[in-house]
Amino acid sequence: MATSNIHRIRFKKRIVRYALLMVAGPVVTVLLLLFTGNFSAKVWVTSLTVVAVTVSVYYRWLLSSVFRPVQS
Repeated sequence: MATSNIHRIRFKKRIVRYALLMVAGPVVTVLLLLFTGNFSAKVWVTSLTVVAVTVSVYYRWLLSSVFRPVQS
């Protein structure tokens, strides 16, 4: 029983790690564009908000579509 929980935790960590790697590219690109350009504070806040909301929605989708079916 305990090894099953360990495998489940390892699986979840691995999936989250892969998801973060998939999101890292676009996030780094947005940050590089913001740092190299001469943008106002509104553009900074809007861009970072869009990135944060997108990552949050993607993570919630990942939880609902990958982890919940595995749990049941």
